Amino acid sequence: MLVAGDKAAVRSTIRGTHEGELFGIPGTGQPIQFMAIDIHRLENGLVVETWHIEDFLSVLFQIGASIQPGSTMAATPAP
Repeated sequence: MLVAGDKAAVRSTIRGTHEGELFGIPGTGQPIQFMAIDIHRLENGLVVETWHIEDFLSVLFQIGASIQPGSTMAATPAP
């Protein structure tokens, strides 16, 4: 966690197991982990605004998705 002025930034690692359908891909039982970053703006000790990003592309690779260049967000299991 990093705090500067009215902003606090938090980097997290999320871990789990791909048990159910995710992005149209049935559960694989594979362990997955990905990074997230949150930046919060604080006023009077309260979070009043948040920016959040997660690395879902790495999740797709971990569950064996095949990403086709120029396609929309429709992943299919890799052969």
